[in-house]
Amino acid sequence: MDFNNLREKSNTMAETDIKDLDKRLAVHEKECAERWKTIFQRMKEQEKALGRIETQILAALGTIIIGGASVIFTILMMHSN
Repeated sequence: MDFNNLREKSNTMAETDIKDLDKRLAVHEKECAERWKTIFQRMKEQEKALGRIETQILAALGTIIIGGASVIFTILMMHSN
């Protein structure tokens, strides 16, 4: 058995595997970068939507408080006469 020939084949296979792995890793990194970009864009959109919801909730709360206070004020004014 020729061990030198076997060693050369093994080194060639290892180099091929490393090159293939490097290529696959580069593709993976590119895909992940694109995914993260998409995720961050969606997060920004969700933060804007959440801000709008928060504004609407605060406006509704203010309306409820003012409406309740008006009812209480009206009842008090009716009973004071």
